[in-house]
Amino acid sequence: MAGRRSNFGFYGKFAYCVPGAPGVVILLLCFLLGFALASGVTLIFMAVDNSEEMIAASMVVSYPVMFLPAMLWAASNSRNRSLTCGGVEVDSSNFAPVGGWKLSLCVVLMAVCAGYVCDAVSTFCLPEMPEHLKKAMESLTGGNVLLNLLSVSVFAPFFEEWMCRGMILRGLLSRGMKPWVAVVLSAAVFALLHMNAWQALPAFLIGLLMGYVYLRTGSLKLTMLLHCVNNTVAVAVGHIPGFEDAQSWADVIPAPWFFLVLACAVLLLALCIGVFRRVEVPEGGPMKKVKPMFTE
Repeated sequence: MAGRRSNFGFYGKFAYCVPGAPGVVILLLCFLLGFALASGVTLIFMAVDNSEEMIAASMVVSYPVMFLPAMLWAASNSRNRSLTCGGVEVDSSNFAPVGGWKLSLCVVLMAVCAGYVCDAVSTFCLPEMPEHLKKAMESLTGGNVLLNLLSVSVFAPFFEEWMCRGMILRGLLSRGMKPWVAVVLSAAVFALLHMNAWQALPAFLIGLLMGYVYLRTGSLKLTMLLHCVNNTVAVAVGHIPGFEDAQSWADVIPAPWFFLVLACAVLLLALCIGVFRRVEVPEGGPMKKVKPMFTE
């Protein structure tokens, strides 16, 4: 035995699954199957009670179901490859010389600034959101705040980052794809998962940012933190009195101040990206290689 699994725990189950283009297609097909199953779960909940609380409860149950087929396939693929093929850790910690705490604080600031910038881009680039979609979005931020936070701020970052950065981006990078192409493709998949333009556009932009963070650090923890903070701010704003009916920051911040805050957000975002440029990326990338379980 010349090697052993070095990435124990949950992520270790997927270390040997490094999907290329065909594997990404399989993951997306598995996600579509999971989406169909999750939709069935949601319909069952709504048949019992169509209240906001029941919709929030259905999200808590349906979110894991949505990603279950993809996780089962990835775990099976990793297990089958582990005996003879090498792998790549899903979550690494390439933080030197900046340090994990500084990068974490930087990620929190990036999430807040990127959320504001994406809101401005959506406001000026997209038409007004259809009424039925407004109601659907309100169901994600209204109702029981604890259930909303569990699904939007915990489950969404955990499962979506596992798939888009941990599986797709890591797999494409490991297969030799150019980094910028892999980041763009993983961000595009992240956008498609949201299934509507009003979420897809900001998701694509923030997906590029999270892809860059992963590209520099190999840390799924940091991309999950960025994702979590971004979603949590959206839920929190939706529960502030007077903000419930606002569709964007432009509805609550007067024009001169809105653009001043936007300029500050862009500047802070650029400074934070500069901090990540200081991270020293080893030759071959930040993700650690994992040896086969058995070698001759």
